[in-house]
Amino acid sequence: MNKTSTIWIIATLCVMIVLTAFGVITNGMIQKDIKHSQQIVDAHREGRIRLAMWRLDTLAASIIADEDDRSVYEFKNPELVTHPDPALTRNVNPFYYKTPETANLYWNLEPSKNHSVNSPQVYGNDYLVGNNIDVKYNDQNGQQLDQLKDILSSKACEETSSIMPNSDNRSLTCAAAHVSLVNWGEAQQEQLPKTPKQDFSYNSYAQNTLSQSSLDAVLNAPGEQQKLTLADKGSRQKAVSRISSYKRTEEWSNSIKQTKEKLTSNIPKLPTQKRSNNKQNLNNQEEPFSTPFSPLWLNDELMLVRKASYSNNDSVQGIWLNKTVLIEKLLAEIHDLFPHAQLIPAKQDIVSLLKGHKTKGDETTMLSIPLRLIHNDLAFVKSNPIGYIYGPIGLAWLGAILAIIACYFMLKSVLKMSERRAAFVSSVTHELRTPLTTFRLYSDLLSSGMVKDKEKQQIYLNTLKRESERLTHLVENVLSYSQIERGSAKAKVETISLYEFIQRIEPRLNERAKEDKMFVNTVFSDSSSDEPLHIDITAVEQIIFNLVDNACKYASSEEHGKEITLLAEVKNKKINIQICDQGDGISRSEQKRLFKPFHKSAKEAAHTKPGVGLGLALCKRLAKAMRGDLTIAKKSKTKGACFHLSLPR
Repeated sequence: MNKTSTIWIIATLCVMIVLTAFGVITNGMIQKDIKHSQQIVDAHREGRIRLAMWRLDTLAASIIADEDDRSVYEFKNPELVTHPDPALTRNVNPFYYKTPETANLYWNLEPSKNHSVNSPQVYGNDYLVGNNIDVKYNDQNGQQLDQLKDILSSKACEETSSIMPNSDNRSLTCAAAHVSLVNWGEAQQEQLPKTPKQDFSYNSYAQNTLSQSSLDAVLNAPGEQQKLTLADKGSRQKAVSRISSYKRTEEWSNSIKQTKEKLTSNIPKLPTQKRSNNKQNLNNQEEPFSTPFSPLWLNDELMLVRKASYSNNDSVQGIWLNKTVLIEKLLAEIHDLFPHAQLIPAKQDIVSLLKGHKTKGDETTMLSIPLRLIHNDLAFVKSNPIGYIYGPIGLAWLGAILAIIACYFMLKSVLKMSERRAAFVSSVTHELRTPLTTFRLYSDLLSSGMVKDKEKQQIYLNTLKRESERLTHLVENVLSYSQIERGSAKAKVETISLYEFIQRIEPRLNERAKEDKMFVNTVFSDSSSDEPLHIDITAVEQIIFNLVDNACKYASSEEHGKEITLLAEVKNKKINIQICDQGDGISRSEQKRLFKPFHKSAKEAAHTKPGVGLGLALCKRLAKAMRGDLTIAKKSKTKGACFHLSLPR
């Protein structure tokens, strides 16, 4: 493995390490951004959940509070019980015709009468006919009462069996309704402990956070959102308790007056009929005591039950809620927050229920009614690669890729230059060895007096002169190229006509051509040869001499022509000089690297004409330095190489 391959392998490994590091950093930044965005989405959803729970519990609490305000006698069947106030006595309960949209059936359970169940909405047909009342509502209400009896007669859930063995829903209902007012009040106090004051204001977070980004992270963190949700649940529980608080039950017995006024104003009077003899006379009795309603799930049906106490017995009053309508009404309240939400029954803790505790559950469980919110709003943040391309990450990757590309071309150029310079050193060594060997050999022969013939001595001296000129020409090219590379070459502009310039350098060109038995044919444009030019005479002379020298090297064989044509003219404010030979020309593959410095290796230098491959590169640089150019001209009629030098006047 050579040095160049080792350098490329090391460079490739470095690029892989850099790209891997960039990939890891980019992935970390993207994941962090996705996590931050997901926290914002989750925090927004948590905020909507809290608002939705407020709306649900407020609406549900108001519905239950409206039922709590009903008098005990609004649940009585006029066929069985007489209202204590004659002014409020009716032949049928108003619920017979229509109940609130959230209720299916109002009912009473009498433990003292073998747990019999009746409803203020169901009557005997003879009673209705005798009072001229339409019986069409009685059949529908009777069917619902039969369904209710089946529900109450069915076996209680398994959880109830641990407390009340072999019990049915009727027993469970009585147990739930007979929670004493004192125990219920104590349970409310236990559910509302005094919590320490918490400050969730923006300024409170800002005081303990250094930057805005970290502040946003703290505000949207799941743990902080959980604290806020728990605090919100406590506040919501207090608000619900204010609507249906146990404190209102302390004045429950005083609500009979309001109940009478409500019944008087809202219930239309029906024609008074003769009362049945089986009615019980409860005149001059006070409003019986009753507890607030408590929700209870029985066979997937939602009931509200309460205890009503009379002087001689107790009863259980209940409402069979229309859960479908109730849930639709609750969902309509939060449709703008969660359009695809659901409300499902929440599992009730029977032990806690019989102690008077409210339904327990997570933050999505309602406090007023045992229902649980399923928001169905699982929004997940997706990464958008295109979005990152136009951001800082894309800019960083673009910079890294451009830097890698730049380093690639730079390293490639440096390695090629290094290889060419190494080849140059080898070729220069070869080129220097030949004249130096000649110098040493001929100088030894001449100095030792071994050559007595004057003619041979002159031949040896001419050879030494020619080799010295060759060596001088090589050194001049190398020094000139070195000066151009360092930028220390200074142009010396002189004014001269084209004809004078050619006449000045023509002897040197002819002398070089004669060495290889060739001649230079100079052709001028008569109309422009005397026009003054402003050029660097030394640089232009060096370019032309190098071109003629190359023509002598490569087109001097016997099968080629001996003429070197130099065409000079001034046209369109430019100096145009063409130097053409009659050799084999230049192949296309050679033309691509002809003007590159040091393109000839030591092997090529040994098997081709003398030279190190620097002359044409030097000519190109000199022409560019004078704001001109040197190119290969096309020849259509004859063979050979033709170079075109173009310079400004």
